[in-house]
Amino acid sequence: MGTSSGEPDIQGYYEEHTTRMLRWGPGRREGAIHRANWDPGCRTLDESLHAVERRILERLLALAPKHVLDLGCGVGSSALWIAERLAVHVTGITLSPLQARLARERTAQRGLEDRCRFLEGDFCSNFPVKNVGTAYAIESFSHASSPAGFFARQKELLPTGALLLICDDFLTHETPSERMEARWVGRFAAGWRLPSLCTMEEAASRAKASGFELLSNEDLTPFLRLTPRAGLLLRSLIESLPLLKASVRSSLAGGTALQVCQRRGWTHYRFLVFRRQNA
Repeated sequence: MGTSSGEPDIQGYYEEHTTRMLRWGPGRREGAIHRANWDPGCRTLDESLHAVERRILERLLALAPKHVLDLGCGVGSSALWIAERLAVHVTGITLSPLQARLARERTAQRGLEDRCRFLEGDFCSNFPVKNVGTAYAIESFSHASSPAGFFARQKELLPTGALLLICDDFLTHETPSERMEARWVGRFAAGWRLPSLCTMEEAASRAKASGFELLSNEDLTPFLRLTPRAGLLLRSLIESLPLLKASVRSSLAGGTALQVCQRRGWTHYRFLVFRRQNA
């Protein structure tokens, strides 16, 4: 379902699918909607689900910001994990009222209402935050209306020297080299509502235009555990069920397409660190 402007309805997507993601996804116990990253040393699923947050935490410990922004916060899993380990205030932004409500409930359960808050809004638009020291986006950058708009808004929020951390999927080729690549990449972007799915080079170029310097670019793809081929076949069979709701079929197809893209090397899962330069 799209918006009246033709943009994908990302809010509606998460309003419909968040409960399913939490119920059936690997991160249901932790409330993590993003993927597990099996870094060397990760021994359990819980550890792998927070591998990206550990990378973020390392940089926060070095900078000691007082206020951190979670761009596309889901149900608050990452923000709460960080707040439990560092004396910092975290503001999470999500388009989904359901996700914001669940995040607030989880915050109350953990007694972190004084340091964590969750707002409904578009992280490319205006929202009531100030004095942000660091911002991060885990698997949400590609949901932005445009890469240029994303970095332009963060330029307005972040002071000189602040870090902007992004973990997401990036295309290998700006223009698909073959028809099959174009088809599978298109299915991935359409199924998961990713208007800003782009190459790392394009992201870095858009960031530079908004005053951000790329400090590091780490490929985390080798640490993902892909679905076995038999599992992909089962997913394809489920997607073809005639009674399956069209929106659910589209989301499942997007996940299958991502697996194909990763196997073929058409997408990579990367952790990018940017620093806000002088205006």
